[in-house]
Amino acid sequence: MLFVRLNHLEWKEEMTDPLKALRDQAWQYASTQTPSGFVGGAWHKYRDAFEEKFAELIIKECADIASINQFQPDEVGKYIKKHFGVE
Repeated sequence: MLFVRLNHLEWKEEMTDPLKALRDQAWQYASTQTPSGFVGGAWHKYRDAFEEKFAELIIKECADIASINQFQPDEVGKYIKKHFGVE
């Protein structure tokens, strides 16, 4: 089960490897958007950049899975759930 509380960036240990990889990519991206650290309002910019990138990466991953499984439309949801470990 995935648990995300973005205002504190807390993650349960059960997060699957694919989600960890996407999270790490989103963190790297967000840190390039706020190079001055978390001074003043930078935390909000970081959080917004992280949330937007994390959602974008998840959507891209799902679209890739759907494209690969385009000839088995009934199975796409199953594959996406399995990929992210949320069956």
